[in-house]
Order: sequence, then structure tokens, then C-alpha cells
Amino acid sequence: MKKVVILATFLAATYAPSAFATAELKLSSGATLVDILDGAAGDSCAVADCVTFSGAVGSWTINVTTGIEGSTPFFDLSSVNVTGGQVDPISMWFSDDGLDFSTIGQQATLNVGGTVSTNKVGAETVSFGVFSDTVKFGTSNPVGSLVFHASPFSGSSSGGIGATDTALTLTSTIDLTKGAKGTVSFDAAVDIVPEPASITMLGGVLLILGAALRRGMKRA
Repeated sequence: MKKVVILATFLAATYAPSAFATAELKLSSGATLVDILDGAAGDSCAVADCVTFSGAVGSWTINVTTGIEGSTPFFDLSSVNVTGGQVDPISMWFSDDGLDFSTIGQQATLNVGGTVSTNKVGAETVSFGVFSDTVKFGTSNPVGSLVFHASPFSGSSSGGIGATDTALTLTSTIDLTKGAKGTVSFDAAVDIVPEPASITMLGGVLLILGAALRRGMKRA
């Protein structure tokens, strides 16, 4: 029984993704740039691998903007009540590096949904993108992208992560046109599809644990 548990633990550890590095959230509008590291000044989220910002960025007022990384979804960027009398568009980037996609999976799907309320209906552009690279905020490999010009909006886009890439970046840009006022709320999530080998290994771990538990119950 002890040997089985040790083997199962080893397999599970092999399957598990590597630890994240330090998540980072950037927001910019015109000449204004806000850059927040996970756990540093400006981050109002006390949970690890979560970065939350509330405040002003250029002419925009951000009530809540949060970047979260975990397992399902792997990356998530949400913005609630992004308002302003727009002078410049606003862009947001959520990124991290030190990721081992060979164990996590190298196919990603971007899922987006949200709403726009503006006094210049039909002029709005809300775009999203996912990129992989070897460095944080790198954009060498486009994984997926979506652009919307109406409200409500939703959609998905899928693509492959670079074979040697170790960083992922999720972006959003909101442009209501100069002088427009409005509110934008959205959620953008990136789901990673596990590699078949990883799924098979996880299945093996579960079968081993199941067999060990059954044997233990019979002996009891």
C-alpha cells in the first residue's frame, strides 16, 4: 500500500504545473501608465496570483479591474464599470512568466463576454487578445483575438502556444471614441487544454489511487 501511494504521489507531482512567477497587471491611457505587481503597492487583492486595481487611469475611472491566474480558467481578466469622458482609449494587460506549458497544455481558448453602454452607440470598439512568448508581456506568438463593435458581446477564439514559450499575456483595449462617455463591463478568460499525455497520466494516478483504496477497504 505504501509503495502504491508513493508512486501515485510521484505521478501527481509530475503532472502538476510548475509554480507561477509574479503576476503583473498594466493599465494605460494616453501618457498614463499604471503597473502593479502581485502583492505590491496598488494591488488590493490579498490572494496570491490575483491583482486588483481600483482608481483613475487617464480620463477613465476603474471601479474594479482584476487579473487572476489559476487552473480553470487559467487566466482571467475582468473589468467592471470602466467609465469616462474618453480622451484616449484604455488598454489593460495581465501577464506572467515561468510557466511550463509542456505539463499544462499548449492549446488555449479565449472566452469573452460583456456589455457596453455609451452615448455614441455604434462607435465603440472593444478588443481582446492572448499572446505567448518567452518573456512577460511578450507578443511574439498570437494565440487568439476578438474584436466587438456592439453590445452585448460574446465570443471565443483558440490557438496554439509556442513550443518553447514560458509566458502568457491577456490583453483588452476599449475605445469609445474621443469625447464619448460610457460604461464597459466584461470578463475575458483563457482556458488551457491539457495535452493528451497529461490527461492519460492523470487518469493513471486516479486508477492507482482507486485500486489502493479498494484493497485497503477489503483488508479492513
